[in-house]
Amino acid sequence: MFDGHPNLHRRHGLLSPYVLKLLFGVFLVFTVVYFYSDRSQNMQLLQLKSNEADTCAQKSDSLSAQLQVMYEHKSRLEKLLAEKQMSSARTIHDLEKQLKAASEKADSESNSALDCQSKVSSLQSQLNSLKEEKLHDDGQVQEELTKAKDDLSNAHRKLADLEKAKNTASEDVNSLSAQVKQLQVEVEQCASNDHNIEANAAVKRDERSNVPDKQVGVSQHLALSIVISKVRITANDVIVRGIGR
Repeated sequence: MFDGHPNLHRRHGLLSPYVLKLLFGVFLVFTVVYFYSDRSQNMQLLQLKSNEADTCAQKSDSLSAQLQVMYEHKSRLEKLLAEKQMSSARTIHDLEKQLKAASEKADSESNSALDCQSKVSSLQSQLNSLKEEKLHDDGQVQEELTKAKDDLSNAHRKLADLEKAKNTASEDVNSLSAQVKQLQVEVEQCASNDHNIEANAAVKRDERSNVPDKQVGVSQHLALSIVISKVRITANDVIVRGIGR
């Protein structure tokens, strides 16, 4: 094609490697920018997951403190219930003794029968009142104790959910960290492979000085296509793994 124009033939032979190098350099820049952009997004996602893990840990500590307070409140209620039961039992026992003594005294002293009967009625009324008060107090304390147990059960369930969320966030953080490290290694390997390919191309040009420039350009173009295919396959694998996570 250029047999009749030797100057154009020489220009074409010098321009082809230059254009290939320029295209190769542009491709290398875009490849590095792509990998660093993807690495920056993964770092932001890693920071977000770390913040979520810290938030879960803070909520877990807060619920643990609330759980301890509920345990203490439950213990106080149980102690109060036991004290009230003992106090009511002693009071009822004392009143029953007094009632029995009053009844015996009424039987032995017929002259003071009316007074004793009045006293017996009064003591009986007090006894009934104390029994009703005891039943009311027991029911109220039992209701509070049941509510405390329900709150304690809910707190246990929330704590378990937060622990599960914390573990999930930690696993996501570890996975994203591994992806970031893998991307760094792949960027370094890509840069190293590009350098080796360029060096090998220069050596092959020296060894094949008798081969026409058009054939050398085709070999360089083929090598560049192989590198582009490998980089695209690696990038697609990284994206697929990131989506799968």
